[in-house]
Amino acid sequence: MKIKTENILKFLKVLSWMIFIGILITTGVLIVSFTLSFINPELFMSSFEGGENWYELKQQSNNFYNNAMFFNIVFSLTHAYIWYLIIELFTKINLGNPFNINVSKKLEFIAYLLLALGILGIVGNKIFSEKLRQYEVKFVFEFDAGYIFIAGIVYIISQIFKRGVELQEENELTI
Repeated sequence: MKIKTENILKFLKVLSWMIFIGILITTGVLIVSFTLSFINPELFMSSFEGGENWYELKQQSNNFYNNAMFFNIVFSLTHAYIWYLIIELFTKINLGNPFNINVSKKLEFIAYLLLALGILGIVGNKIFSEKLRQYEVKFVFEFDAGYIFIAGIVYIISQIFKRGVELQEENELTI
């Protein structure tokens, strides 16, 4: 059973790295495209998916465009940071002693970041969605309440880990 769990965790760690690198690449494309939109707008149109529509939006409302792209970049960076924390979590998990206060705190922090991401996404949808639909432009990541749901699950798991640490400490004191 232990070998199976270790293999699953190794696979999940590799998968987490792949997702993290993919999100970093996406974030890099966003940052480069945003920068190119100021330096060479024609190059921007060809380098970014849906660049023509973003370019049209930029021509119509530069401030709205800047805010939308900045929001998109911040959301993407936060997403990447969460995956980085998940990778860190995989390195801190010790199967011999899984209930660790550091793991519990990291899970709780990830839950708070996911909650912030969910709230940020909902606010972003309210602010940007109507005008973006008008120009047929999409954000890189979908913003929905799913992040809040996942945040709740991760928070519950962090509390289970916290209780596991407490029980482990009580067991060590009684022995």
